[in-house]
Amino acid sequence: MSPIAMEHFHTAGADSRDRLGYWNDLCTSKITRVRIDSAHREHFTGEIRRLPLGVSTLYSAASVAAAVRHEREDIRRYSTRVFKVMLLDEGRALARANGSEFPMQAGDFTLVDSARPWTLAFDAPVRVIMLQLPAERLLDRAPQVEDAVGIHHRSGSARTDTLASFIRSVHESSRGGVDPAWAQALDRTALDLAAAAVAPAGLDERAAQGRAYRLACQCIRERLADPELDLKALSDRAGVTPRALQLAFARTGTTPMAYLLARRLERAAALLEDGRCAVTQAALSAGFTDLSHFGRAFRPRLPRRPARRALARHHFASSRIPFVLRRAAGRGLSYVARMPPARAAPRNGRRQAWRRDPQRYSSWAVARRA
Repeated sequence: MSPIAMEHFHTAGADSRDRLGYWNDLCTSKITRVRIDSAHREHFTGEIRRLPLGVSTLYSAASVAAAVRHEREDIRRYSTRVFKVMLLDEGRALARANGSEFPMQAGDFTLVDSARPWTLAFDAPVRVIMLQLPAERLLDRAPQVEDAVGIHHRSGSARTDTLASFIRSVHESSRGGVDPAWAQALDRTALDLAAAAVAPAGLDERAAQGRAYRLACQCIRERLADPELDLKALSDRAGVTPRALQLAFARTGTTPMAYLLARRLERAAALLEDGRCAVTQAALSAGFTDLSHFGRAFRPRLPRRPARRALARHHFASSRIPFVLRRAAGRGLSYVARMPPARAAPRNGRRQAWRRDPQRYSSWAVARRA
């Protein structure tokens, strides 16, 4: 049987004015559906090498500085789900995948999923070697490999260096072609090595915390209006202890309950800005059961109209406060401090007494304006 040749594609033959567009089409047709942008539109250069091994495929892509994005629109058009081990062979990059963002150096790799968005940004010429693996085969070997998507594997560890060395050696030694029987052996080895290198058994504590964080955030999105949602419910959903979940959120500079409160306030603000929802209804829809707590939490984050006016109108509607103060609150009151009355005015003529000395007889005082 004839050897399997490594295919080679490049931008050298394309019109210099349309090389970036040609590179987009080339990457989409030969590797995966992506969108590429670069500041070097008129002087863009790039090359692709591709070697089919069997069910897996080895690619390499080298180009000048660019940003490569695999977006949700590309996911809907993707017919077959695959995983890709993205090994940075030369240069440096900023990677975003599965909610994580991290810088990559030569020798680092990460796992991306064709069913999830990801981004690679380069500020200098780079070369990336990609090992594409069918999701079904890889999941058979490592059923929980999806938890490893978007994890930064740094060079220096035994797992990372072994897989990186294998990918690099196959890429360099196969440029002249590879025997079909040897290609099948490389195919099986690639699947086994990739499963061992990225399987959850090899994940560190940071990866486990990232998984707990994502599961908790998903639970918050699904049960945002549930007033019974608390730290225990979130930790049960994430499959960790409450303390472990707090440590996972601490990596992002917050706590589980602070994150939950922020999402509820965002929901309430959106409902109030829409103008078709009363304050009480907005609070209940966002998971609040205590309007006073909602007011205290919401007021420091009050957006401009109509949310601020809606909250101010609700807060003062039933109080015995002169219209001028309620109107001032509706125009942008930052906060209102309740003060004990220095002396109760007679029931008859209370309004006249307040007009003569509002500071003495009013139980409310405007502390300052926004």
